[in-house]
Amino acid sequence: MEVLPEIGPIRAIHASFSFRLEDPADVRMQADLDGGSLMDVGCYCISGSRMVAGSDPERVYGEQVTPTGGVDVRFTGVLGFGDGLTSTIVSGFQSDHASLEAIGRDGALLLREPWTARPPAMWLGDLKIPIEPEDPYRLEVENFSAAIRGHGRPLLGRADALGQAQTIEALYRSAATGAPVMLDSLLGVRA
Repeated sequence: MEVLPEIGPIRAIHASFSFRLEDPADVRMQADLDGGSLMDVGCYCISGSRMVAGSDPERVYGEQVTPTGGVDVRFTGVLGFGDGLTSTIVSGFQSDHASLEAIGRDGALLLREPWTARPPAMWLGDLKIPIEPEDPYRLEVENFSAAIRGHGRPLLGRADALGQAQTIEALYRSAATGAPVMLDSLLGVRA
């Protein structure tokens, strides 16, 4: 997979999304509601990694920090896409950071704040590439609304949703067992 000719073929991906959440009563801290950082913000890291890789991972390994309450306040994962391409993901409720980095043979492309309404910044080596700020949450709702009204296609469809769900499930299984999980061992269903 090649994102930009300047960085060459992608060799590795790193994605992070974390913010400080200190209210134990927050819905994202409720185990019975499937709270936790992987479900809340880690899903963005998975989606970004899958998008850069251009495919679903073949195998994953995950570790989670779950103090009291039973939800992960930090989750770290490794996604293996085959042909030596891997992605590391970090999500959490204990620090404030968000980035997506595609590391190529000849350079790297770093996108800061890719999933928030904060002004984003993209870097190609020492060169800062200007990006017009947009509210990604508003754009999601607008795309979804247009698709429902028949005025466009959803940017992400059934196959993406299934790949995303299977990757999340595999990461949770890996964290529970301490062993890597092959995605084809889950449901045997691919979109």
